[in-house]
Amino acid sequence: MPHDLRKPAFKANPIPRACSVLIFDQMMKQQEQERQERIRKQAELNFSKAKLPERMQMHSEKLKQMPPKKEDPVDTYTFVPKTNALVTREQFKKAQDKFQSKLNKKKSQQTVTKP
Repeated sequence: MPHDLRKPAFKANPIPRACSVLIFDQMMKQQEQERQERIRKQAELNFSKAKLPERMQMHSEKLKQMPPKKEDPVDTYTFVPKTNALVTREQFKKAQDKFQSKLNKKKSQQTVTKP
């Protein structure tokens, strides 16, 4: 066949803009869904890695189920420390004078007995 008699090569018409916009929107929605799925799977994987070992996890869950312990307020303690009775200045002065007199007697006795 001569070169001039050949049929021209097939050339497709361009896709109408209305169709291409819809296809693009569908592609974007599909990509967004795949992205969300990847994020969810990665989050589940990270969460499973972040868990405590089984025994510790069981213990922490058991503690969460137990009711919290009630602490007594400070005012309800029954222990009262023993304190000395109040002493007036006069009583303290008498006790001091009595102690000084005993001390002086001991000193005088020690000096007399020592040669």
